[in-house]
Amino acid sequence: MKKVLLIKPYNRSDHIQPSLGLGWLANNIRDIVEVRIYDCIKERAGKAELLNEIRYFAPDYVGFQCYTFDIFNIKEILPEIKKINTKIITIIGGPHPTLAGTECFEFFGDSLDYIFSGESEIGFRDFLKGEQVSNISGLGYRVGSKIMINPLCFHNELDDFGIPAWDLIRPETYPESQHGAFFENFPIAPIIITRGCPFDCTFCSGNKISGKKVRFRSVKSVITEMKMLYSNFGIREFHIIDDNFIINKKYA
Repeated sequence: MKKVLLIKPYNRSDHIQPSLGLGWLANNIRDIVEVRIYDCIKERAGKAELLNEIRYFAPDYVGFQCYTFDIFNIKEILPEIKKINTKIITIIGGPHPTLAGTECFEFFGDSLDYIFSGESEIGFRDFLKGEQVSNISGLGYRVGSKIMINPLCFHNELDDFGIPAWDLIRPETYPESQHGAFFENFPIAPIIITRGCPFDCTFCSGNKISGKKVRFRSVKSVITEMKMLYSNFGIREFHIIDDNFIINKKYA
């Protein structure tokens, strides 16, 4: 079985919170690959520690969550990954490649193999299954000297994605004050119950990643996740981190 390592890269942020995006990706591929999530910020892991993790796990694919402030650290680490094993497929996804896909290939150079823009649960699974690259939603890739970015596809039924792979995230191991200041009860877990945003705030990439249509998880799905986190991981406080949690007050 192929191995996939999903990474939240090291940076100087005090935002030490589980990556739900990586958790959902992991949940939707774990039946076809062996997958791990490695949060460099929580683990206080720099370049050396991350490279050791890659050597130890020996993944076939390495995927990075990438915000704009991550690009220089990721650029530094990608060539080192190729030195460990040139066959490792390197991928970045998240806000920055969603907004600047073509520029990513120019900035990161040959040590970057693919990007994903937008939501990637379906596209990344298709990619790992070996589907034709031109048919994979949100995939960015090279064809000779040309850079191709496939159109995004937003899946309406969020319940189809299940819940993040919390057993791989281990929320009880995160610090008390994940946002730097605010909490009452510990341990804490963030949850997302909707995706999408109809607004066009210049400072936010929300609807570029998840579309302008707000999609809702079922109430049953959300309550099931909360009960699981409470019972299995001892979570005592939930931070709803949606872009628009109360856009539908009846649902909220």
